[in-house]
Amino acid sequence: MNHKIESCVYFFFQNNTDKRNKQGNKVSEKSISHLVPYTPILENEMSIANILYTIPNYDKYFYIFKKYNKTRISVLDDECIYMRQARSIQKPEGKVLLQFAPPVQYATNCITPNYLKKLIYSTMLLEENGMIHNGIGIDTQNCIEQGVLSDFSRAYVDVKDVKDVKDVKDENKYMHYLIDNKLIRDEMPIEFHFFKHMKANGSLSKTNISTIVDEYIEKMGVLKTFGDKLVQEYKDSAITYFEERYVNRDEVSIVEEMFIFKHRRTWDAYGISLKYLKRFIQLYKEGNIFRKKIAQRFLRLFIKQLNMNPRRRGGLKELNDGLDHILEEMSVSEYKVIRDII
Repeated sequence: MNHKIESCVYFFFQNNTDKRNKQGNKVSEKSISHLVPYTPILENEMSIANILYTIPNYDKYFYIFKKYNKTRISVLDDECIYMRQARSIQKPEGKVLLQFAPPVQYATNCITPNYLKKLIYSTMLLEENGMIHNGIGIDTQNCIEQGVLSDFSRAYVDVKDVKDVKDVKDENKYMHYLIDNKLIRDEMPIEFHFFKHMKANGSLSKTNISTIVDEYIEKMGVLKTFGDKLVQEYKDSAITYFEERYVNRDEVSIVEEMFIFKHRRTWDAYGISLKYLKRFIQLYKEGNIFRKKIAQRFLRLFIKQLNMNPRRRGGLKELNDGLDHILEEMSVSEYKVIRDII
């Protein structure tokens, strides 16, 4: 153990006193404790956890530590596991491992039947309780089986209605938190990339806007699957929108635009759509004519949510309603094709 660390967070699970063996006797399970560095990312997750704890049956929808305590290394026992160098760990049989990034990331499987509907419901539950996950589409495992959300490192507490520039102090702090902790990823909506550039260079010009849009299209290779016409339409719409609102504006003005006009309410629908768009593109490419026709319905739904112009995206309700409409019109044979994907 590295004794240079002065403080940390000590996670633990209590014994499951409800579990019984075949004879009906209570089974005692050894608690697993994890020691991880106290970082701004972890502090954000702790803030989110305190809200999640207030949601009835929260552990059915969100995978997060049950308890936490700040402590000093000198008071820890030998069973505390320090994972300073670990990158990923598997879940051992009969034990629960609690993992966070950094330094530890989840290694779990998100593909289960009916996962998509449960994922949307879990995310809508977050929104109803004033939170945005903002990391669902990122190519790391931020969810576990049956639509249970995890990894709240990018989560944002959206508890107030932002009405003017005086209200964006917390939102500006949140954007700086994402940049300072290198949490902005290619898979996040394009407005984050504009803010990142502006923060690094002081302002955004029309040339910057056009360049960032082109770079984003290249990184988001899925858009090209839909042909040059759609790509050009999305590009033109984004450039027109952001040139009018972002050119030569300061960071507070850009944050104001992002939050007052509720771009944030599209971010989780964007992430879910990106995650599933990739799966249905694969189904379309590998399928016969029957499968291609099925895939096309979902592709039209998901690609709408990935519009670079935030005013032309939908939110979670629109995504959920669109999915319900598709599923209601499907035959039994059609549903069998996609039941293991969604």
